[in-house]
Amino acid sequence: MPEARTILSAMESVEEAVLSVERAIVGANRSPAGHVRIASTDSLCQLVLPQILNEISQMYPGLGLTLLSGNNHHDLSRLTADIAVRPSIKLEDGLVSERAGTLSFGVFDDGSPNRKWMRLDGALSRSLPAKWLAEHVSANEMTNGADSFLVLQQMAVSGVGKAILPSFIGNADPRLHRSTEIDPGLDVPLWVATLDEIAHTPRFAIVQRALVERLSIALPE
Repeated sequence: MPEARTILSAMESVEEAVLSVERAIVGANRSPAGHVRIASTDSLCQLVLPQILNEISQMYPGLGLTLLSGNNHHDLSRLTADIAVRPSIKLEDGLVSERAGTLSFGVFDDGSPNRKWMRLDGALSRSLPAKWLAEHVSANEMTNGADSFLVLQQMAVSGVGKAILPSFIGNADPRLHRSTEIDPGLDVPLWVATLDEIAHTPRFAIVQRALVERLSIALPE
């Protein structure tokens, strides 16, 4: 119905106007203290970012930091997070981002021969490793899968099959064997991004710069 479409369009315009005002208010806060929400993948949130956030907190005790863990991307324009630490070939428009390093990938299993490949499901099905699997591995060579590299790591340890994992996960696990015969040759840039409208707010600028500096050491190019 035309009337329904008109009402829906008006509601969307109002929602965007409200979000725009909220972003302007957040961006106008010049205090170097306050709350900062950082969204990233479950693997980075568990294995890399906790120590980095602890270091930032010690340097800037007026900041309160929250880690938001998950493999689905937060829409920063909707203010569900303030900063995203995101592996991606390309980021969407409207973000101020700095490259903080690179995620490389390898093939890992428990060392047993003739293992099938594990699927990348859920949010991981849209990743570059999933694209590589689709192009190089046939359907009858695939077995169980997961939507988390940390879960795939444990499945590989239990002998389910071969998994493409970020090198910082697979190399650190002595129970896993890294294939020397298969190298997917995948390198994905790691970005620290925030909205253009709030990028110069002191607390966000401080945390973004600190994240870039420390991630570049933890996960270098």
